[in-house]
Amino acid sequence: MTRRVELMLMLALFVASLCATSRASGGEARAVDVADAQAKVQESQRIRDEISLLNLLRGLYLSLDQLDRLIVLADRAAAIRQEAAVAFAAKANTYLADLAALRDALYSTTGPTQEHNTRASRGHHELETGPRYKVMEEIVKVEDEARKVLNEAQIAVIEGFSPCLIPPKNLSDPIAVGQAQTTVREEAFLDLVRRMPDSLYQQRRLLLADALVARGEREKGKVSADARRGLVSAYGKKLDEVRRMTAVDYDLKKKDIAKSFQMYEEKNYSHGYRMPGAVARYLLSAEAAQVMRRWREERAKDPPETEWQPKLSSDPAERARNLAQWAAGRVMATATTLVGERAKMGKLSEIERAQALKMLSEARNAPPDKQYAEAARIVDFCNARAITKASVDAVQAKIGYLAVERRVPGVLRGLAAQDPLFDDPTGLGERVAESRKQLEAGKIEEAYATLVRVADYLQQFRD
Repeated sequence: MTRRVELMLMLALFVASLCATSRASGGEARAVDVADAQAKVQESQRIRDEISLLNLLRGLYLSLDQLDRLIVLADRAAAIRQEAAVAFAAKANTYLADLAALRDALYSTTGPTQEHNTRASRGHHELETGPRYKVMEEIVKVEDEARKVLNEAQIAVIEGFSPCLIPPKNLSDPIAVGQAQTTVREEAFLDLVRRMPDSLYQQRRLLLADALVARGEREKGKVSADARRGLVSAYGKKLDEVRRMTAVDYDLKKKDIAKSFQMYEEKNYSHGYRMPGAVARYLLSAEAAQVMRRWREERAKDPPETEWQPKLSSDPAERARNLAQWAAGRVMATATTLVGERAKMGKLSEIERAQALKMLSEARNAPPDKQYAEAARIVDFCNARAITKASVDAVQAKIGYLAVERRVPGVLRGLAAQDPLFDDPTGLGERVAESRKQLEAGKIEEAYATLVRVADYLQQFRD
C-alpha cells in the first residue's frame, strides 16, 4: 500500500468516525471541518517522514562535506521534478479536457467513441507516461552521483533501511553500521561453503548455484532453460573451487573472490527504464534537502570533543562470548530438566540422578565449551533411556550452542528461507522448522530424530 493510499484511507476513516459521532448526537456536534482534518493527517505524515529521515541520518555518520554534496544533489533532483511539473501544467488544459470528455462519455448510455479513447490515451502518453520515465532517467543519473559521495557501509545501511519512528539497533550501533560493507554477506556465504561438511555441501551445491542464478535473473531478466543450466553448472564449479583452496590462498584472495560472487544489486526496471533506488527515495528530494540542511547546521555547531562520530565502545568478541555463555546455559538447564524427568520415570537410579546433578553443578563455573560438553553428555545419557518432549527441547538447546560456536546462521530461526543464500545457506534452518511441525503433529520421536541430524551436521562444520 502506498503512502498516498494509506493517507487517504486514514482521512476517510477519521472523517467517517466524526460524522458518525455527529449523527449519533442528533446533530448537536459541530460540523466536521474536512479541510482541517485533512491538513492534520498530512502534517502528521510530514512529521513522521522527517523523523524517519533523521533516524537514517543519525545512523549514517555523514561528514559535513558529504552533507554539502548530498544537499546539492537533492536540490538538483527536486529541480528536475519541478521542471517536469511546470511542463505538465503548461499543456494540461487540453489533456484535462480530453480526460473529462472520456469520463463523461463513460457515464452515458452509448459510452465513449474511438476518438475519446484515442485523445485521452495520446495525452496520457505525451504528458504523463513518457515524461515520467524521462524524469526517472534523470533522477537515476543524480542517484549514481550520490552513491559516489557515500561509502560502501553507508550505501548498505540506506538500502536496508525501513522508515521508522524508533530506529532499529543496527542504526544506533556504530559497529553494526561500520560493518555493513558490500561484500560482508558474500564473504560470510563463502565462509560457510568452505566450512560445510562434504555430505551437506553435496546436498546444497546445486540449490545454492541455482539461487545465485536466480538473483541475477531478477536484475537482468530470465534466461533460456539451456543458458540457465549452463550458469548453474558454472556456479557449482566455482563453489567447488572455493572449497578446494587452501586457507592461506583463500585469505589472500577472499575480497576479490567475494566480489566475483557479488550478488546483483536489486534494481527496479519498468518498460526498459531503470527506476531510482533507495538512495534517491530517501535522500534526493526537496524535503530531504531541507532536513539535511538543518541537520548540517546542527552538526556544524558540535564542539570538536563531541563531534558526530561513532564511538566504538562495543566489543564483538565479548558479545560472542556472552552469547556462547547464554547458549551453554540453556543446554545446562535442559540437562537438569531431563535428569529430573528420567528419575521420576524410573529411568535413573537415585545414585545416577545425584551424580548427574553434581556434575552439572560443578560445571556451572566452567567456560562455555566445558559447560556444553558436560551438559551435552548428560543429555545424551538421559535420551538413551527415553525420548520425550523434553528430549526435543534439549536437542534444540544443543543446536543453539553449536550454531553459535560453529558460526552457522539461520539455524535457530527455523523458518523457510526467503533468500537461501543469506537467510539459511545450509538448509538446516528448514530442518528445524520441519521438526517443529512434527512436534505439533505429536510426532515426538520424528522431531527428535530430525534435530539430532541437524546437531550432527553442525558438529561437522570446520573451524
